[in-house]
Amino acid sequence: TWGTVCDYGWGTNDAVVVCKQFGYYGPPTPYSGGYFGQGTGIILFSDLNCNGIESSLFSCLFSSSIGHTTCTHSRDAGVSCLQQDGCTTGDVRLVGTGSTISQGRVELCYNNTWGTVCDDSWDINEAIVVCNQLGYYNGTAVPYNKAYFGQGSGIILLTGLGCSDRESSLLLCPNANTVIGDTNCHHSQDVGVNCSHGYALNMYKECNIS
Repeated sequence: TWGTVCDYGWGTNDAVVVCKQFGYYGPPTPYSGGYFGQGTGIILFSDLNCNGIESSLFSCLFSSSIGHTTCTHSRDAGVSCLQQDGCTTGDVRLVGTGSTISQGRVELCYNNTWGTVCDDSWDINEAIVVCNQLGYYNGTAVPYNKAYFGQGSGIILLTGLGCSDRESSLLLCPNANTVIGDTNCHHSQDVGVNCSHGYALNMYKECNIS
């Protein structure tokens, strides 16, 4: 179910979290008062208190349980995101042939550089970590291997991760720190995921949450 976000407490740090989730790393502009038009249905969050480093709004503090606010859609929040070179260590994105907002080749940021992940021991636990980080919760995470979404380029950052599916980032999986950038893999082994169902964030117009 798609839902909107109330603008109570909506500010720059909250907008940073949303824009980073969709691959925009420049300074964002938060909007309030249904600036991009009023949504319909459930209002998921109110009084968010993000610090700007979270991977999703679901990881931020908020004042009431999800879907239980006193807001109206006249207070729907929005953002304008600015593209900027660079990335933050731990961020993930989905790219490649046939990629969409919910599926594609997994690329991970490390030291301001995007890299791929090798498919050795890549399975559903690793896919769940990626999908959760992208804002898809309690849904289906499908792992892909053998460069299903096309081969990447540059550094291959990780292999043989051994995730439990509870980590907030691939970099926190048990074997991550021992293999960063030191693999015997080829880009023909680049991994991908398909994330679906559960909670997720969507954007309409110019990074408008609705």
